[in-house]
Amino acid sequence: MGAGESASDYPPEQASQRATFAEEAADYGVLPTNTLHLHDFDAPTPTRIMGARTITTVELENMLASATPPVLIDVIGGAQTVSLPSAIWLRDAGVGRHLDDDVQAWFDLHLSQLTGPDKSRPVVFFCASRMCWLAHNATLRALDLGYANVYWYRGGRDAWQAAGLPMAPVAPSPLDN
Repeated sequence: MGAGESASDYPPEQASQRATFAEEAADYGVLPTNTLHLHDFDAPTPTRIMGARTITTVELENMLASATPPVLIDVIGGAQTVSLPSAIWLRDAGVGRHLDDDVQAWFDLHLSQLTGPDKSRPVVFFCASRMCWLAHNATLRALDLGYANVYWYRGGRDAWQAAGLPMAPVAPSPLDN
């Protein structure tokens, strides 16, 4: 919504499409970049990534309910047992030093397996919140590999949970297998 607007300024269906959660659309003035963020992963992120589309919780929920849902990839680090329903956990896919490192080769292998290897298949990357660079980096990695329909769910798990949406058990990351 623009300055001075509120959800009540729109018809109900439009207002729900403009809804955001956990400040997922907050703009911190961080300029978009096409290079990996190498440290301080828990910091404000830009609002967009050139070549990808930033989506909100409402948009992701609609995509997941569609006849052709995207491949949903959680790149959060550490240990976890739950994530968004249908998410695949590729722990640490957002780390590494550059786009031609060992992480990129590992990421290429797993992303190819998940997409079958159809580089036009929609893929959505997310991590903890708008304050997490890991999904930003994974999005850049996918773009570098030539994926055409790449989405960044910037609000991540925080926005999903703030919307009151369910979490589900997640399988161990391939790093743990």
